[in-house]
Amino acid sequence: MRKAKATIRRHVNESDLLPLAPARVRALSVQYHMALAALRGGYGSNANIGVLTGALYMAYVLECNHNETRPDPAIFRAADSALWNCHERATEHGAPWKLERGESDALCALLALHDMQ
Repeated sequence: MRKAKATIRRHVNESDLLPLAPARVRALSVQYHMALAALRGGYGSNANIGVLTGALYMAYVLECNHNETRPDPAIFRAADSALWNCHERATEHGAPWKLERGESDALCALLALHDMQ
């Protein structure tokens, strides 16, 4: 008979379970808005797409936890589509890492929602 392997679990601190400190929330918001500004100005990068993808997922999770019903997916789909389109233009067609007007508007709406959360 084989022995079961022991599972090593990381100790969870109390601070890991508490809401983020206001200073950390502001720092994340600045990071998100700077990534958006870089992509709007045409001097963004794949890293900026990653930062905004993180904002997209965080906003969705917070919205799901805040509302008892499923949130309206339109704002999240529009932001996701904007990020994918920008990524595809830059990686497959060699275009600059720049958001088009409608894409920029979708991400502005997402960040406005996330800032209110």
